[in-house]
Amino acid sequence: NGTGVPKKNIGQAFGMLLAGTKFHQRKQKRGQQGIGISYSVLFSQITTGKPSRVKTGLGDGKVYECDISIDIKSNKPVISNEREYFGRFKGVRIEAEFSEVTYNRSEYGVYEYIRRTALANPHSQITLIEPDKNIIVFPRVSKEIPKRPEVCLPHPLGITTNDLMEMAQATQARKISSFLTSDFCRFSADKVKELAAMLPQINFERAPRVLTWPEAEKIVRELQKIKWIA
Repeated sequence: NGTGVPKKNIGQAFGMLLAGTKFHQRKQKRGQQGIGISYSVLFSQITTGKPSRVKTGLGDGKVYECDISIDIKSNKPVISNEREYFGRFKGVRIEAEFSEVTYNRSEYGVYEYIRRTALANPHSQITLIEPDKNIIVFPRVSKEIPKRPEVCLPHPLGITTNDLMEMAQATQARKISSFLTSDFCRFSADKVKELAAMLPQINFERAPRVLTWPEAEKIVRELQKIKWIA
């Protein structure tokens, strides 16, 4: 993080799982659920018994460091060994130790993740030091920061029951029928009529927030039977 994380946000950023506000934002991005770095802290904690070390600076001459772990029962950060001092450091550095892991260059390994991250962020330079001390540098190839991705509506065939329930709770639509046409792509009024004919036991004129889990399951299942434009 080139800008640094404010001291007051350290606990939420690194010591809580699913603490972000990324849900219901249908953008192309990595880190959908806000558990990446927090889970790294937790995985380090449960495999070594040690906290992770965080160092952050905003470029204002003040540097903050602390140890951080997660209280598993309450999902709250545990911060200790805090230190503040003057310095020119800007950005974030986090150190975590892991045990019971295997490092390789498979499609699902760290190397491939870093490589793809570099491809998606050509304005960044990333250095990977592998366990055998081999240093790999993915150099910056552009000085331009990519434009922010635009929010896009989800496709009816790409949602789960949980997705539908979460979206139904967050929507501004007053009816299930209007919720489907406004919060999804390719969902026309005719498609709603087709779906309603397949599920006569569900009242699509009710408020989305009263949608039950069994009803959502039926909707998701029937969506698979409708012909959609990709």
